Parts: sequence; structure tokens; C-alpha cells
Amino acid sequence: MQEPQSSTGTVFLPFGEKTAHHEDHSTGDSTPRETKDNDSVVRGNHKTVPLQSPPNTQASQLPTPPNGGTRAWLQVAVPLLVMRPLQYPGNRRSLWDKNSLFDVPYVFFGFGTLFGYMGIYVVFFYIELYAMSRAGMSSDLAFYLLALVNAGSSLGRILPNFAADYVGTLNMQTTFAFASAVLSLSLLAIGNVQGILAFCVLYGFFTGTFVSLPAPTVASLSPNVASLGARMSMAFMAAGIGSLIGSPIAGAILSTDGGNNWNGLQAWSGALLVLSTLSMVAARTAKVGFKLDAKA
Repeated sequence: MQEPQSSTGTVFLPFGEKTAHHEDHSTGDSTPRETKDNDSVVRGNHKTVPLQSPPNTQASQLPTPPNGGTRAWLQVAVPLLVMRPLQYPGNRRSLWDKNSLFDVPYVFFGFGTLFGYMGIYVVFFYIELYAMSRAGMSSDLAFYLLALVNAGSSLGRILPNFAADYVGTLNMQTTFAFASAVLSLSLLAIGNVQGILAFCVLYGFFTGTFVSLPAPTVASLSPNVASLGARMSMAFMAAGIGSLIGSPIAGAILSTDGGNNWNGLQAWSGALLVLSTLSMVAARTAKVGFKLDAKA
């Protein structure tokens, strides 16, 4: 049954048995009369209740909007993962420069780099064992010999480069290769602790140019910038091969005399550095001739 509704915005609800008639027990009058409740009014046999708006159930059931931060992050992350800058086709360069094989100064310098890297690292690997075997150095002190060599090498990689700007990179590299060869051969005559300590510092200093000067020397021997990358890779390939095969051969020489063939080991290292020096002298001669004051 539909409940009546008045034009004033109130709903008339049937009143219960206990409240349908309000009798005045003192007078016995059963006439319906108006009574007031807290939030409602009773008129006759009906109770008026103020009309209240129903709860907005649709708003509570709406889905939660997506997180804007996540969407923005995805909009940035996806392009970064799948997009790449436009690349224009360029001229592919070969890793091998055939013309450099006919460049006499460059070829001689490549052999000098090969022999140099075969010889310089022999001392790095065996100086500690040599000091304990030949000079009676304690293992605690011998532990720091390689650090001394590297300390000297740090200076040798920096200071000669300033002079190379004035006298030429090839001239400086040749001079320091010769000094390294002399020091390597002189180790055969050193048999005391003080001499070995001094040797480590000096040897590290003069061999430091084998690390810092080959790259600018190759640049000075290259006719143009286009071939510089290939020439650099070929020169350092020779250096890498030399550093891999020089020290193992030295170890095999050392083991020939019951593990005590130090003379053969140092002769191997010194001979390689002498060959390196001669190759660089040949490279300089092929470039500038026999002029001693020429910058190369």
C-alpha cells in the first residue's frame, strides 16, 4: 500500500496502536489531538515525518579513478624503452687499415710496441720473488715492491708528456725505451735491498711512457684523422699480444734451472726492451732521417 505524501514535503505514516489515540485519562476524552515528538508531529491518527534525502548509493559505488602519477610514469617510460634517436646512414670504416702496413715508420713503431710490452711486464710479475731470492728481502717488505713500481709509473705517465710536446712523442718514447732496457739489464747486478728499492722507482718511472705515449705517437704517425682509429686499434692489438705472451715465456725461462734462472729471465726482458728501442729508432729514422735535433 502506497503511503500518502503531503505537498509540504512530509510523509504521513500510519500510527501504531499505542499512539493512534491519545486519551486524556484524567478527563476520559478520547478526541484525537496534536502532539509533538522530537523530530515529528502527530496530527490525528497520523504521524508526519520530515522528508529526508536518500543516501547517494551510486556515488559510493563509482570506481576509483586511476592514479595520475602511474599514468604519467608509463607515458614517459614506454617511449624511453622503445624509441631511439634518428640515425643517419654513415660511412662504415674498416677495423683494419691496409695502407698502414706499407707505412714504414708506423710498422717499425708497431714492432717497437710489441717488443716493449713483451718485456716491461716481466719485472712487474717477478720483482717480489727476485728480491726475496737474490737479496734476502723479507716477504713483508717485498709485498710493497709492486706498489713502488706503480708509484714511479704514475709519475712516468704524466711528467714526460709535457716534454713530449716540445721534443716530439716518438723521440721521448724512444729515449725512455732505451732507459728501460738499461735498467732491466742492470737488475742482474743488484743484490741488496736498497738497490732493489731504488730500481723499482726508476724502472716504474721510465716504463710509464709505454702506457701514456703510444697513443699520441700513433696520432703523429697517421697521415689523416680518418685512418687514426684503425691505426690505433692495430697498434694496441700488438701491445695486447705482447703483454700476454712476454711474461709466461719469462716464467718458462725461470723454471729451466730449478726455478732459479734469474739471469735468463732478466736477459729475456732486457733483450726485448733493446729490440723495442731499435725498432723505435728505425721508425724515427724512417720519418725524419738522421737529424738528431728533428722533432718526431
